Formats: sequence, C-alpha cells, structure tokens
Amino acid sequence: MGAGTPRVTPTKSDRSASQRDVPASAAPRIVHGRAGDHPAVRHLLQTVFQAKSAVAFQSQIDDPLYEPSDRLLVKRGRRLLAHVHIAKRSMYFARQKIAIAEIESLATSPENRRCGFATQLLNAARGQAIEDGGLIATLSTRTPSLFSRYGFFECGRPSYSQADVRSVLAHMPVEAPSLLERQRAPLNLRLWRHFELPALMRLYRQNMGSLIGPLHRSEAYWRWLISREAFDQIVIAIDGPDRLSLEEGDSPIVGYAVVKGDQILELMAKPGHPTVARQLLARVCGDAIEHDFNSLVLHAPPQEPLHELLVLSGGSYHCRASAQQDTFMVSPLVEVATLLQRVCGELHMRAKAAELSRPCRLGLQLDDEKFCLQLTRRSVKVEPGALGRNFLRASQADFLRLLLGHHHLDDAIARGQIKCSTRPATEIARAVFPNASLWRPPWDQIP
Repeated sequence: MGAGTPRVTPTKSDRSASQRDVPASAAPRIVHGRAGDHPAVRHLLQTVFQAKSAVAFQSQIDDPLYEPSDRLLVKRGRRLLAHVHIAKRSMYFARQKIAIAEIESLATSPENRRCGFATQLLNAARGQAIEDGGLIATLSTRTPSLFSRYGFFECGRPSYSQADVRSVLAHMPVEAPSLLERQRAPLNLRLWRHFELPALMRLYRQNMGSLIGPLHRSEAYWRWLISREAFDQIVIAIDGPDRLSLEEGDSPIVGYAVVKGDQILELMAKPGHPTVARQLLARVCGDAIEHDFNSLVLHAPPQEPLHELLVLSGGSYHCRASAQQDTFMVSPLVEVATLLQRVCGELHMRAKAAELSRPCRLGLQLDDEKFCLQLTRRSVKVEPGALGRNFLRASQADFLRLLLGHHHLDDAIARGQIKCSTRPATEIARAVFPNASLWRPPWDQIP
C-alpha cells in the first residue's frame, strides 16, 4: 500500500451513520456512499471512463438491488478520490444459485493514482462482500494482470460465432416431413409485447439447468433489464396461432431472441423444440439484411448447435477473449470446502444422472488443504479427513476453474493442471465435474 492510504474499513453497522465534515487536510478515509455522493461519483467515472454516460449511470442507480451504500468511496474531506461499486447478484450453478459480488467501476482520480487507493478499496470491497453473504467475487476487465495480484484469476470465456447472413440462410437446413409424425406448422415469429414478459422469464429459467454463470433474474430485475433499452428488438416464436393470452400457463411462446444491431445477445428456446432456435436465427438474418448488415454475431453457450451451422456457412467460432474484449475473472470469498457444501445438491444430481456407483469417496488435495467428497445414494457431503486411495490433486485456482466450468477435466489432466490418483478417481471426477463451460449472456453487461 502507498503512503496516505485509508486505514478505515467500513462495516455494515455504520452505513447509515452520517458522515461528519472532515477538513480537507485530513487523511483519506473509506466511507459508504450516499445518494448525495452521486453527482461526484458520476463526474469521477466520466473523467476516468470517457464512455460512461449520464444515462448509463442513471440506469445503474435504477437497478432494483441497488443501494447507495453499495459504493465504497475514498474521501479526503468532501473531496472524492476513488470509487468502487459492489453489485449484489446471484449466479446460476446449473440448478442451484450461489450469491456473488460483482466488482464494478473501480476508479481513482488521475491526480491521486499510485497512492494505493485501488488496493485499499479492493480489500474493503472483499470484506464487505463477505459480510453481505457473497461466495464469489467477479469482475470484467481488459487488464487481467492488474487484478491477478489481488487473488482474481481468469475463469470463463466468451462464446460466439460470426458468419455472413446470406450464407447462413443458404445453409439453413430444410425440415424433411416425416411419415411417422404429424408435420408441424411453421412457428409464428414476431416482435414481443411487454405483457409477454412472464413467457421470457419462463424460457430463461428453463434453459438454466445445464449452465454455469448466467445471473438469476427476478421479475424486478427483468423489468429493469428491459427498461435499460440496451437492445433493438426482441423476436419471439409462437407455436400455434398467434392468439392473445394473458395467462402464462396458456402461453404458446416457445423461444425468443434479443437483438442489438448485428448481434444476437441472447437466444432461448423451450427444451424439446429443436427447430425453434433455427427459425429464430432465420428471422433475425432476414431482418439483418433489411437493415444492411452483411454479417451476424451469435452469442450462445459453447454447446449451442447453431454455432456449427454458422461455421458450416463459412463463418467462425470464437471462445477466447481478444484485446478488445473484457476478461471475466473470479476470486473466492470463502473456503473451497464451504463453496462445495453450497453446491452439494447439484453434485448429487450429477452423480445420479451419470449413474455413478455409490457409495464412493473422492479425496481433494488443493494446495496444502485436504478433504474429501463423500458420495452416497442420497447425498453428497464434504468431510475433513484422509484423502484415501482415490483423490484429485490441484491448486485451489485450477480446482475452482474445474468446478465453475473453465477447465474441462480431461484437458486439464493432459496439461498437468489436475492429477487424479487412480482410474476410479478420474471416473468420479468426470461424473461430478462434467464439461459445463462457464458462460454468461452479454445482455446483462452491455451498456
């Protein structure tokens, strides 16, 4: 830490306490933000991040989970020197949700850099996130080397494909009629209406069962997300006649696509309807041609079959962040064993789906820490004790990358990042840590 860094870390109990006026010559201190600090914060962010607009800042304030005290400020007297925002979120871990803290807008005024304020704010933000019940801290940055010094590591990759829209339409498969099944009528595709929000919420939830990384969205969050208007249109797919239905249980909507410019930011289809995504893609490609877009970018999980279609159309698939893209980074806020205990329910469902022979044990040696997973027919538990014969050895960072889907087990073993003691240990690890890439739709993050 540099000289003159704040020595006071705020606690939740003093969030509502009034901040006394402090002489401008006093030492810098960390305080929780208040509504009255918003003009100074907005000015600082516009100075440091030239692209930060007043509209974007107001949108952040309108977040239904937002509180002014979620901002930590370094002040000297009334003067604002540095700032960080802690956004409280929940992230899907397949069929479970885990509490996370998103670190946003870390900024120091140009004349106060190299004073250690960023370090102090990150440490204070970490303590506050733990106090608020967070299990993982996340952030997106184009300078990952800076944050790696504070315990953050890369975890998760972009997943998008890009192709010429006319080529995609030319390679769109034609559905051959089946003699054994009733031929289905084409879907009705049109722009969505605001009262159809429950259908979008339902489709989003139905697609979360196999994904790691997307944010949990409450109805209030959905309404805020849409009010930000960070999209051009939402196209929905209707199975059957386009009739007015105000009851969600009767809704025939089976898919939607969120489009901005030449990008599909999010595409969700009802499970069991394999042609919905293709028909939505064809509609968006047609709209793109009308708006003079030559190419289209599809953001979707790595396992999305449409990526293959775009590649076969002469396009390309991308799963690595470029210099022009943010790197997604995470840092655990709790012990690895504690995090595992929170997701034991999902690990049990994975073992059951893989028809793993149980009871069995998988020891875990993570750096100097040792414990084991006890898998029975009814549950999965994290227990202290000896590793046993079947165990997995890795650094804590590499194990968390495996748990959160950044590493695929076989690839990590081949690279020497993870070692399994026996073949049964590898089989157990494959069952409870399958290939489920960490991915998040860009709609939540796009300005």
